[in-house]
Amino acid sequence: MLNIAICDDEKLWLENTAELLNEYYRKHDDIAAKIHTFQSAHDLVECVDESAGFDLYILDVMMPEMTGIQVGEKLRAAEKRGLIVYLTTSKDFALDAYSVQPFHYLIKPVEKESLFAILDRATEILKDRHTKAISVKTKNGTIQILFDSIVYVEFADRSCHYHLKDGSVVVGNQLRASFSESMSPLLKDDRFCRCGASFVLNLFYISAVEKDYIRFRNTDKTLYLPRAASNSLMPFWLDYWMERGNNV
Repeated sequence: MLNIAICDDEKLWLENTAELLNEYYRKHDDIAAKIHTFQSAHDLVECVDESAGFDLYILDVMMPEMTGIQVGEKLRAAEKRGLIVYLTTSKDFALDAYSVQPFHYLIKPVEKESLFAILDRATEILKDRHTKAISVKTKNGTIQILFDSIVYVEFADRSCHYHLKDGSVVVGNQLRASFSESMSPLLKDDRFCRCGASFVLNLFYISAVEKDYIRFRNTDKTLYLPRAASNSLMPFWLDYWMERGNNV
């Protein structure tokens, strides 16, 4: 189920956008989606604070209580990963919104074809987050681990240790294949990068790359690496955020 929030202080625009989204998902009935509407930015922020947030946010830029950009800043500060699409009457705000990594902008009045094209792209990304997984054999049987939940994988004691975003660690059985072969499903996805002989890292979760260690988002966890490994990681991390950062 995809949860989508629309926030616009003008009731007519809010209803029109909601109707277009409902029309899109009626035509794509293989995708379950629930549309939530908010006429107040404060109401949306309050709802997000009390929940896991939404998969997709469609936000008007100019609202009286709080601008859409300010809402986006609050979402990112709270580590909410939903895609953000801004509705605006002008492109002048594009630079102001850079820090929240918006997925796209739409100029009002919203054209159905433009919105549907964006929803095609956004839905594909969101479905991937909910379904793409790697099979891991453990002492308790084979389990599926979502790519999106993996912060990094460490090869130690001939086993893969999957460090997940909830702080847990899943330890696989001892490998019969090489570490590289075992990690090939992850490494085919551009979120992941091999680092040194023993690590595969999810670039999204890295908040800083220093000379001999990296820090991760929303956690106190620090991973120490040889300086050469940190140096080789840096360009991959920067390229990821330059090329794919708006698809967070």
